[in-house]
Amino acid sequence: MKLLNVVLLLLPLSLCLAEVVDDFTESCPQFFANPYHVVSPPTGFTGDRFRKICQTLNNKAEFATLYDTENRIPVYSAYRFTGLMKCKRRMGNWYIEPQLESGTLGPNMATESAVRKQGVNIVNQAVNGDYKYSGYDKGHLAPVFHATSQNCADATFTLTNAAPQAAMFNRNTWMRTEKSMNDTLTKSCLNVGLRAFVVTGVVPGPDTLKNEGRVRIPSHFWMAFCCLDSNNIPRRSGAFYGKKDDSVKEKDESVKEKDESEKEKDESVKEKDESVKEKYESVKEKDESVKEKDESEKEKDDSVKEKDEFVVYPRSVKNMETELTQLYKIHVNNIPDFRFTLFAGECYTETEPMEKQLVVKASKRKKGTKDCKPNKCRKL
Repeated sequence: MKLLNVVLLLLPLSLCLAEVVDDFTESCPQFFANPYHVVSPPTGFTGDRFRKICQTLNNKAEFATLYDTENRIPVYSAYRFTGLMKCKRRMGNWYIEPQLESGTLGPNMATESAVRKQGVNIVNQAVNGDYKYSGYDKGHLAPVFHATSQNCADATFTLTNAAPQAAMFNRNTWMRTEKSMNDTLTKSCLNVGLRAFVVTGVVPGPDTLKNEGRVRIPSHFWMAFCCLDSNNIPRRSGAFYGKKDDSVKEKDESVKEKDESEKEKDESVKEKDESVKEKYESVKEKDESVKEKDESEKEKDDSVKEKDEFVVYPRSVKNMETELTQLYKIHVNNIPDFRFTLFAGECYTETEPMEKQLVVKASKRKKGTKDCKPNKCRKL
């Protein structure tokens, strides 16, 4: 009888180790806000293509992800924010989720080589090779910067927690936004006794990496938070998203037209001066100078384009749900009466000043500075 009791006690623990699960609220509820005592994962997505993952490394679940096996990118990742731990970044290839390929494989995320050694083909998720020479970063959803431990930080380096992200957006604007999020949640939630929960996700765009039709490139990156008091009543909330800046495209078209006009002008000058060798040589030298200048301008325009391609906008949780519902309907039109909610529609609070503070601090910096002013560091 004692042995049976021990087995019954251990059984739920072993079940909790399985990464691909049927129900977040039973397998890893600790990563989701529970306003008014109800565990509330984002809702709206149904169907076999969407798989729930309790992201597990070294037999410990660290955060949760809803993964889209058709687009091979996550829909969202969810986690509890407990403060800045200053964990180190993991180096090398990213992990994958073995149980997306076969339910018989172990519960822990693993390397591609370890999975293939077991004779399993990797078809339902992205692999490291998809990103190679693609021009895109592997953009974290649950950020390494917000990890609760070193094991958690390592666990964020799984491709089921990543989506293609423009390099400048990933390494600058979005990273500063994550850091400002840390500062805001620490001061406005943790330091006043509130518990902070975050959900971060992407909206699939029309293109795929290297046009291979495998890994979808997002059109939007978004993040939302809900802070609860000891009675599980929502006290702070907010959301924001990054999207492509359409004005950059218009500017690029204008620059392109200007370049074409200059090119025609150069051709005319070249034909006119063709008969005079000495003058032609002079014009040629001038053309080389113009060419170098054009190359310089092109590099500058490319730099501006990459830098400004994404902009971040603040939103209330309620407005974010409305906008995401419309955006996601384009990609999930087979789900009747689709409606996306972030915290089951239970975390609407008036914290507009905090939202503005978060986004302004994430996007505005003086030219020529990074994190510190001369001789004096400034806070984000």
